[in-house]
Amino acid sequence: MSTDSEYSRTYLEGLLGSEVSKICKQLGLKSSGVKPHLIKTILNFQDPDNSKTKVKKTKSTTTPKTKSTKTKKTTTTTTTTTANKKSKTPQPITKIVSKPSPKVSKPKAKSSKKPAAVQPTTTTTATATTAATTTTTTTTPEAAITTNNSITPEVPSSATTSESAPTTTTTTTTTTTTTEAAVTTKEFKHDGDPDNEVISLRMNREGCNTGELHASLIWNDIADLDLHVITPSGEHLYYGHKESRCGGWLDKDMNVSVTEHSEHPIENIFWASAPSGKYKIYVNHFRCHTSSDPRFQSSTRSVPFRVRLIKEGSTQWFQGTVEPNKNVTCFEFNLKGSGAVGSFVVLPPNNTPSTFKELCEKNKVTYSQGEGYYALKKKEEISEIKDMVLHNTKSDTFIIGHNDVCQALNQPNNKRLTLKPTDLPPDTRLFVQSTSHNRKIPSDTHVLMKVSVKEALTFRQSSKYNFK
Repeated sequence: MSTDSEYSRTYLEGLLGSEVSKICKQLGLKSSGVKPHLIKTILNFQDPDNSKTKVKKTKSTTTPKTKSTKTKKTTTTTTTTTANKKSKTPQPITKIVSKPSPKVSKPKAKSSKKPAAVQPTTTTTATATTAATTTTTTTTPEAAITTNNSITPEVPSSATTSESAPTTTTTTTTTTTTTEAAVTTKEFKHDGDPDNEVISLRMNREGCNTGELHASLIWNDIADLDLHVITPSGEHLYYGHKESRCGGWLDKDMNVSVTEHSEHPIENIFWASAPSGKYKIYVNHFRCHTSSDPRFQSSTRSVPFRVRLIKEGSTQWFQGTVEPNKNVTCFEFNLKGSGAVGSFVVLPPNNTPSTFKELCEKNKVTYSQGEGYYALKKKEEISEIKDMVLHNTKSDTFIIGHNDVCQALNQPNNKRLTLKPTDLPPDTRLFVQSTSHNRKIPSDTHVLMKVSVKEALTFRQSSKYNFK
């Protein structure tokens, strides 16, 4: 190991502690201590300007040792600073810059965690966030569900209802916006229950609709509750099948995502005009989301909820609590409805033979293959597997499905039918499904297209069906 060379920090750090100690002995320096201190001693002993002058043993004599020590002590700060800046510039700067980075990102992480329980970017998100930070407010909604049969977490202002006093403190901007929305479309028959106002606020916030038959689910939790309806035809209306052929529409499904949820959700199913028959409405606790909020830390908590049902001009309420992965039946009833508007649009006849697609393009209606029906214009044999829709031209409502149409026409539903227009009741028109893509529909023949409920309602009077 050479003693007539200048030792760099990189070289010294690569040696073992015993080797660094040996160099100290060779240079006449203190050789005991930990490796970093010994390296520092060697570097301080060397020329401050990092010159190429070789260090010789003869310099470290007893007499000048004190002088050289003093000199070196005097120049220690300069030497150390200079040497550190040059030899460790990339490393210390990287460390110094990387250390503040977590400190800068910590506030961001905190700010994202606070609204994590209430993610929807809506007006009432601010309300929900405020509620989460107030102990009195958070307990009020749940207590209301149990004792007052009411959920009152988001009344917009003290002037709205008498229940506004114990509710959350919201900002002036939020209050003004929500109140105006509620006043604009107050179309519900209130029965004196304070949660009518809560539902009105949430419906307007989320753009929900109402109709002849209308069910709304509300709860004050980030858990994912789901509203389900079994229709008279047996069709299951829920988050996995949001539109029924008879015109039922789940137009709002909330708290689906773990990251995007609200403390004040609503789910809403409505029929602009409903078919008659038996209905079943129930609530399912699909997923129990959790968060750092003490109220929502348990993944097995039961969630209180309320369901409001509007049918036949009256309002009914159901209040309950549902456990995770359980169902709670809320209503079972027979309805005498006005008839299904459904998800259908009747297209006027064309003066020349046309395909379904051509007729849809002409009338600006969405075309889907296999969703077209032609009107019965002459005597025809109809297979028992063919879908049929009977249109009441006066009420603009439909009887939907092969079995229901056969029952309405007093025909058997298990064999081929032979029908002609004169077999139909007055003011009705029978539509038979055609799955053909390029079938030419004869001129002067009405056509029926199945579309979304929303599109079907846009072709009707929105004022009649309270449709936005």
